Amino acid sequence: MIRLAVLLGTALLSTTPAWAEPPSSYGCSHLEEAAPTPYIEGRHGVFFRLALDLRMRHPMSDGSIALLAELSEALGLRGTTLVFVPLPGKGLAMPRYLPESAGDYGFDPAIATAAYEDVLARLRAAGVVAVDALGPLQDLPDGTMAFIPTDHHWTSNGARAVAEEVARVMHELPAYAGLESAEHKTYSLGLQDLPSPYRREIQAMCRDTVPRSATEAWETEVTQAPLGGGGGIFAAEAAGPPVVLVGTSMSRTESFNFDGFLADAADLDVLNYAVTGGNQYGAMIAYMTSQEFQDAPPTFLVWENPIYNNLAEFGELPLRELIAAAADQCVPVETVRADDHTLVADLPLDGLSSDSYVRADAGAANGRAIHIGFITKDGRELNGTIERTQRIGPSRRFYQYVEPFWEPGISRIQVRFDRPVQDDATLALCTNKETAS
Repeated sequence: MIRLAVLLGTALLSTTPAWAEPPSSYGCSHLEEAAPTPYIEGRHGVFFRLALDLRMRHPMSDGSIALLAELSEALGLRGTTLVFVPLPGKGLAMPRYLPESAGDYGFDPAIATAAYEDVLARLRAAGVVAVDALGPLQDLPDGTMAFIPTDHHWTSNGARAVAEEVARVMHELPAYAGLESAEHKTYSLGLQDLPSPYRREIQAMCRDTVPRSATEAWETEVTQAPLGGGGGIFAAEAAGPPVVLVGTSMSRTESFNFDGFLADAADLDVLNYAVTGGNQYGAMIAYMTSQEFQDAPPTFLVWENPIYNNLAEFGELPLRELIAAAADQCVPVETVRADDHTLVADLPLDGLSSDSYVRADAGAANGRAIHIGFITKDGRELNGTIERTQRIGPSRRFYQYVEPFWEPGISRIQVRFDRPVQDDATLALCTNKETAS
């Protein structure tokens, strides 16, 4: 169903031709030519990025949805429910602030809303718990900004609205009933300015001062911990946390207090593993390949991801690695340490198949990349590389899906790490057969 706010936004786009728009409220010119990010100026000092905030179609391929469903199933076998939160873009969340010229660039809020809702429907049909983040953002009262007018991040009002919807969804899931509740108190820290490269870019194109990038900041504290302990919403020492949050700067930035709002609304402890600048996979891969996940998987794994961050941008291998890490159905093979950086393993007869994974374990989280070679009996070598973004901490485990390198006759694996490995470093062959429907 198309929401009233979107219909109003559509009506605004169709009533007045673009040439009749009033001049900029801030003496801005040539915003659409700004580099590296072109913008347009909307109503009441709200600016939109042309490429990302006015995107009509949200990239979520059938292949990505199938792999997300496989990941959800693999996590479920570990006792973890994946809660996927696709965040809509600013133009979709705030249609009432769009300028008339948005239509000239091909943006129609009603169609964009239908595309967002289609993504949710397809995810849910595949068995993925997917949260509608658009409704809460569009339903904020008039004058309450969901996003910062001169930045691409949400406000704390937007963060609270989505956190409450995530909590509502979790309350209705079977796993919630068995969790110990925790009580929280959330209080305001006042208006806080945020560093914003986008505001600087906009200001450079404007004669007068544009609105500051600011939001009311909030903080949440535990007032009554669960009887079984837990230690608060940032207590990384907690075992078997009820909720782990992974995501982007939307979740990581303290002023937005997304994790705090979520803890307060859900009455649960929340551990925040989000990464600023981690894009689609930085936080998720860092957490799921960590010892913390392997030792104590959470009850709920909340994955916040702006919907314009295409999960298929880097092919299927990132999701494949997450699936392997979730299942971790691995059998170590006899491993030889060729030098401080290199592990080698001869494979048993028919020990490897195209749907296998290789787990390379450095013994400690101290590296960011591996180079892996699959060597056939006749000496040919097929090579691949896994690299971690510099935004996240070093990794201990890397999972390489075999299919892109597969051919019969692979008899040896050689893995070179970018940092020296520990004495207990190993290679293992893995499968995710248990996740098959």
